Amino acid sequence: MENAQKNPQAMQEALLETLNRLARINEVEGFDPRLLVACYKNESGEENLYLPAEPAMLWFRLKYPHGRLEQVATRVTDSMATVEGRVFDENGAMLANAFVTRYRSDTDQFGKDYVQNAGTCAIRKALGNCGFGTPATAEFIEGVTVVYDRNAAPEQPVDSGAAVKRLTPPPAPKKRKAAEAAATAETAPQPAPEKTAKPRDISMAEDVPPVPAEAEKPKATQAPPPVLKPAAQSVKAPSTLDEAMAFVVPTGRYAGKTFGQLLEEKENDAIRYFLRPLYAGKPIQQAAMMVAGQCGL
Repeated sequence: MENAQKNPQAMQEALLETLNRLARINEVEGFDPRLLVACYKNESGEENLYLPAEPAMLWFRLKYPHGRLEQVATRVTDSMATVEGRVFDENGAMLANAFVTRYRSDTDQFGKDYVQNAGTCAIRKALGNCGFGTPATAEFIEGVTVVYDRNAAPEQPVDSGAAVKRLTPPPAPKKRKAAEAAATAETAPQPAPEKTAKPRDISMAEDVPPVPAEAEKPKATQAPPPVLKPAAQSVKAPSTLDEAMAFVVPTGRYAGKTFGQLLEEKENDAIRYFLRPLYAGKPIQQAAMMVAGQCGL
């Protein structure tokens, strides 16, 4: 630790290793909670990553299939509700608990269902207390992470979540090669300028009639060929299992891969992700439903 304090790079590596260990505390093979993290935006535009209650509870079920989640209403009135959330492992040992209070209000759905809201938030807060909350290494994945306005979100966050880290895609191969070529051209040694021959002194030369120079013929310029824009291709919903397996994910972390490749690589969570209501009615959800139904995902 003393060496890490003297070396900023070593300190950064130690911090990253610590975050990775925290993210793997409840690791389940084939399940990546970062794919289910949502982005919540407040009135001032600040964004935070947050794992909602539903995927947090499913994560717990994967880790402890015979575990138990309990809600205990400690106080309920016409204006407020206080609920305790409890998390038990398969042996009946309590892993964590948490208390949440919510108040009645007729201006929003959370206030109208204040008792249910308090119970859901209590379970989510208790799950976060024992490592089933927002992963420490959560990242904003373009095309995958869902963005919510905090006031219109499906649930109220019970903690601040994690700071937004956006993944920047690498530059396209053509642009990268052009940049490398430009950098090479700048650093390459420049050729020495050609020496021009001295003009010959013809004041003492014989009187020779000048030879008329031939007029240069103008070069015919060819018009550049017209650029044909490719027609926009519409994505067709698959009608057979083979078409669903060959369906290509258009964006996100798995862009360019087919559902068949995701199945071979055991990326089942990526396939199940497209079953969410966000993709309802879209061809990619039709493909995901056919593959998930056929393979029992």
